[in-house]
Amino acid sequence: MNSVVFALRRTLQAFPVAALMAAAAPASAAVVSYDLAPVSYIQQLYTMTTPASYASCKPSTTEATIACYLTESLKRDKIPFNSVNVVLNSAGSAYTVSIDSADPRAAQYQAAQTTFLDQNHAGQALNGVTACEADSSCWQVQPQDPKGCPGPWQFWLPLGLPMVSQKAVMMLHYPPYTSFQAYDYLNNATLNRWERLLTSVGVPADQVNLYEAIVDVMPIAAPGSGETACLTPAMSETYFGNASANRNYIAPMLTLLANPPVNAGKRGTAPVLVFGSEPRQVWASMNKLASFNVLDVGTVTLPGATKPTAYIGANHPIAAVYDTCTSTPNIVQMEIQDLTTACFAEAMSADPGADPIKVKNTCYALQSLNQPAICINAMMDMSKKPYWTWAQAKTWCDANNNNPCPPPPAATSAKAPKAASVQKKQ
Repeated sequence: MNSVVFALRRTLQAFPVAALMAAAAPASAAVVSYDLAPVSYIQQLYTMTTPASYASCKPSTTEATIACYLTESLKRDKIPFNSVNVVLNSAGSAYTVSIDSADPRAAQYQAAQTTFLDQNHAGQALNGVTACEADSSCWQVQPQDPKGCPGPWQFWLPLGLPMVSQKAVMMLHYPPYTSFQAYDYLNNATLNRWERLLTSVGVPADQVNLYEAIVDVMPIAAPGSGETACLTPAMSETYFGNASANRNYIAPMLTLLANPPVNAGKRGTAPVLVFGSEPRQVWASMNKLASFNVLDVGTVTLPGATKPTAYIGANHPIAAVYDTCTSTPNIVQMEIQDLTTACFAEAMSADPGADPIKVKNTCYALQSLNQPAICINAMMDMSKKPYWTWAQAKTWCDANNNNPCPPPPAATSAKAPKAASVQKKQ
């Protein structure tokens, strides 16, 4: 636990994700080249859409789409590079990837990316989506149906995230469609708030992306709310956790992402953080748990893994924005739980072999006393448009003994919907 930094960060700096602008790298960089094939298969994995005006990159070809996401991954892995180039080879049989970088971790991308995309990982998700699309009771059930859910839906893998240096794996429900339009998996209120929580417990702002490797139990981009009746845990298990039907995506992808090269010498894998009721239900079913609630922790050995994996049950990262001083749980309780989850992620990533129960208990005790972080996050989460900044919330908390309750009227008026938010989940 000595490696855990509990000092409160006061600002959250934006992490640069400009799509194809290379990070600074030494002039003597080496070029790592490898192929992604077959072409028709890769095209199905790199789904495209008309980019939104706020998109981090705006590709018009599969080659540019691969380069866009690969560039984001390298930056989020903190790997400096001169350039990323993706071309269709002369035979038209494969996409050739070239990464110009002197960082030895760049060479790890060949195994990391090709394994991520292979038939045993991404291919299993594709099989599940294909089966769901063929079933009218599964795919984007129309509004006139009693359980109708709004569209659009789109198959979308967790692309553009760290692949070789990640410190934790997030298990989430599904990605918001607005992020798909942005060509950026992290461009949404849910993950912005998670990053704020991480900095609140002392994770440096330029390291937060390393805690954002993601496995969705439903790899389908969909609107940020109104999908609960359709994107169910049962559907997830049928289409993305079904080994007998060759649709076994969730467990193998968790095993892969929890074991990055950076973790090779450690006693355990990167921790798995299970956010929200649907992922918690899927995790409980996977691991035969009688119950699995917020802040429940434990250790499992993931399928095919040789090291133990610590895990924690968590609130959905955006759920607290629906809480108040009088809700159940109330906003203070929610902030303590969420800060404990962030603390657990940092501590278990530093020492994956630690006892997760002791780590959780230590984190809970510390974060229960972290009054500045509790208050600032609570004020930001309760605020309405225009949403309070960290500086505004801190100023109010400093003047009110770090007590967010009762909040000023600006935090209690009816709120406009937050972008890419979700129905309240715990």
